[in-house]
Amino acid sequence: MIAKETQEPEYCTVAEAATLFRVSKPTVWRWIASGRLPAVRVGPRLIRIRRVDLRQLDQPARARHPMTRKELDRYTLPHPEPTLTEEELMAEIEAINEQIRARNGGEPLGSSVPLIHEQRR
Repeated sequence: MIAKETQEPEYCTVAEAATLFRVSKPTVWRWIASGRLPAVRVGPRLIRIRRVDLRQLDQPARARHPMTRKELDRYTLPHPEPTLTEEELMAEIEAINEQIRARNGGEPLGSSVPLIHEQRR
């Protein structure tokens, strides 16, 4: 009498791998084609995937350790200190608005909606 194996088989099919990761079979085929998931051919039309290789796909999506200060600085743009106070900046904006109104005979800029619709046509 042959004893039944109580442990899981060493290899699985593409369909079993897709079910395990809850993805489609074409996704598993793409992983194999890209080299992300190693697979072996056991016949002219049979592909099998080692369960050990499947476990290696199961990795956390985020780093377990927070980034170091050096790593954070790599992705952070330097912020120069502002040269104008908020009041000075608002006064400069108002001066620009006055120049625009003076060019337009005292009227603010018209709506750009008609120009946008014209460009879309």
